[in-house]
Amino acid sequence: ADTMVSVAATGSVSVAAAILTFTAADYATDKPVTVIGTLDSDSLDNSGTVTFTSGSLSQTVNVAVTDIAPRNLTYAANPAVYTVNQAIASNSPSYAGGAATNWSVTPALPAGLSITSAGVIFGTPTALSPATTYVVTASNAGGSTTANVSIAVKAGDVTGAFGSVAA
Repeated sequence: ADTMVSVAATGSVSVAAAILTFTAADYATDKPVTVIGTLDSDSLDNSGTVTFTSGSLSQTVNVAVTDIAPRNLTYAANPAVYTVNQAIASNSPSYAGGAATNWSVTPALPAGLSITSAGVIFGTPTALSPATTYVVTASNAGGSTTANVSIAVKAGDVTGAFGSVAA
């Protein structure tokens, strides 16, 4: 999982692609560093002391490992047009960054549709609905990301004695 290091000291520490960078007031630019210490990235609320060195400079800082926010949220079907009273193919999200632990949608999805704890939109729409933009939010302790998803629910085809007629 992606992690980010938060720092309570002069300068800042960031983690990107498993490379730490220390920026202090006496550095003109970011420098690669050596970490002396251990951070347990499996524990999102982990904290401790780590010493960062670059050349002859050294800085000991208190750090806490937190989750990276999810980002770049998109949906497989967008825009999506569904037929009333017909189960939809699950509409799955795609995103980068840390794992999303909470999902929400504003306004509420059309009647009969729901969102899972993994952000998948599913169900059987039970009422007609014009094309509407829904804001889906994926979040975790590190932050959040949103996607605008357009969903419409249309009437189905009518079948009778004279064949099928599109509604």
